[in-house]
Amino acid sequence: MNQQFWPQISSSFQTSVMQTSGYYLLLIVLLVVLALILFYLYKRKVDQKKQDAAPKYFEVAAREEISEILETALGQNSRFDLRLSSGGRELLCLFREYAKDSILLEPPDQIKSIKRWSGRQVQVYFRISLGRGKFSFYKFKSRVMEALVKDDVRLIRLAVPELLEMEQKRQHLRLELPGSYIRLLEIRPVSHDRNGEYHTSIQRHGQPIWTYEQGSRTDVVLKDISGGGARLDLSPQPIRGQNDFFKDNPVLLLSMIFYQHPGVSDKLKEFHLIGRVRKHYPDTHGNYIAAIQFIRQASFDQEEKVITGWEKVEPNDGVEDLASWVVRTYLKIYREKGLV
Repeated sequence: MNQQFWPQISSSFQTSVMQTSGYYLLLIVLLVVLALILFYLYKRKVDQKKQDAAPKYFEVAAREEISEILETALGQNSRFDLRLSSGGRELLCLFREYAKDSILLEPPDQIKSIKRWSGRQVQVYFRISLGRGKFSFYKFKSRVMEALVKDDVRLIRLAVPELLEMEQKRQHLRLELPGSYIRLLEIRPVSHDRNGEYHTSIQRHGQPIWTYEQGSRTDVVLKDISGGGARLDLSPQPIRGQNDFFKDNPVLLLSMIFYQHPGVSDKLKEFHLIGRVRKHYPDTHGNYIAAIQFIRQASFDQEEKVITGWEKVEPNDGVEDLASWVVRTYLKIYREKGLV
């Protein structure tokens, strides 16, 4: 009896210890896995914040557009922050002159020697006012063509950059576009293909409900536009008899063709965008004011000149090409009017 009893006790004890150790091991594994998951989620959140906080740049490469921006900066006495390629602190320079192939800057008074600057590479930052407390920020790379002294003032001459990088701010500039810039504006409800995707053929979305065509139909007015959306003044006539058009059609297709330089050339800029109606309300004249947020932009085959798909538009970023065009057009219009 005793010979059988003690082995059973020993066996039960060993089994209990092994089970307890197994539970502890399992618990440790689960805690490690949980810690890894929490670390991954934390790192992802931090990386996303860094990505959101990082400025987004798009390029301005056309010489005419670069010239317009620099002329505006000169007219506003914009400050240029210059940094030599070899490093060191930024130098706050005055923008003194802009010529066809060069920029003349005056470095701060404490800089006593500039003779060795000739031929050196530099990076320059500046901003221009867009009015109403908004600014557009630019940076470019160049080289020092010449370091000189004129009337006891030290000056450096930079080569005009071939490229400007413009920071796209999350608060998109809204442009009240004159009618002379709009050749055609068409607004349609959207339709989908058999896979539930938006049709790539504009015609498959049907006839436009509202149309603005210069010198012809004007049942829609573009109140303002930005890289993120547009505000429209819509005539009620095309949807008369439809109880709740915007409830049935919360997403619309906007096809827009703009003149780049109205009255000067026939050069055009074309956009096809899908937008969600964020809000709508009647105005005092009985028209509908609709606020549109862009959610898709057309992808083009440049050779075939056809839409190949619809790219998602991030709310914070907007439509890059449109945002760039809006800023350039804003500067052109208001510089001509002498308001900036």
